[in-house]
Amino acid sequence: KTDKEYYLNKTDKKIKIPHTLYIQIDGTFLKMWNENKIGKEKIKKHIIFSTVYTGFDKAKSTKKRPVIENKLGVIELDNIPEYIRKNSKLTNFVSKLLILIIIYYDINDNIEIMVLGDGAPWIKNIAKFIQEYFPKNKVHYTIDKFHLTSRFKKLYPYQSKNKQNKEIYHQAVDYFFNAKYEKLLECLENSASFIKEAKMKFLKETIRLIKNNEEGVRNQTLWNNIGCHIEGDIS
Repeated sequence: KTDKEYYLNKTDKKIKIPHTLYIQIDGTFLKMWNENKIGKEKIKKHIIFSTVYTGFDKAKSTKKRPVIENKLGVIELDNIPEYIRKNSKLTNFVSKLLILIIIYYDINDNIEIMVLGDGAPWIKNIAKFIQEYFPKNKVHYTIDKFHLTSRFKKLYPYQSKNKQNKEIYHQAVDYFFNAKYEKLLECLENSASFIKEAKMKFLKETIRLIKNNEEGVRNQTLWNNIGCHIEGDIS
């Protein structure tokens, strides 16, 4: 139950959802100046940001530039270093997100909900909270293509003259885009035999990320997965 009050422009006219409500979530740290009695000091604050939308605007979208439709956002700013590691600290953000959804969107039991993120555990936890609040709706979680493919580019530079690197990069992308979870893991694990020592730690981190996001990889081929587009919003 969301019993907290937030400042929202309440409306009686709700946004129609064709089939899927998309919720993309990300977090980052911001360096800011804080004024106090002594003077100014630099502080680091963590920001959690989410945009909610109903798909692509067919009239405004082009092949190279998709435009998302009926986009609304939620933001939460906090200065707790361990913020995203404590589920209890996500309460305000989740409450804001749920209130925004139920006030502005015409959601019923037939609507599917897709949560998109970079694979961070706290984002997957938010997906679980959303499923608990909407128990009759199908809630999917998918890891965004940009985040994982950018890791593949660092591991196997596709512009490299190294033919093996180029082949592995294209294989990894193909397995990922086609939701071939086991093949993707096998591909990355086998590359440990030739990858540079300086990249071994990053390779292991990437393999661990994939293992912790099996659902997010397998959901790549869902008919309504249109990808995550939050990087442009949060950068």
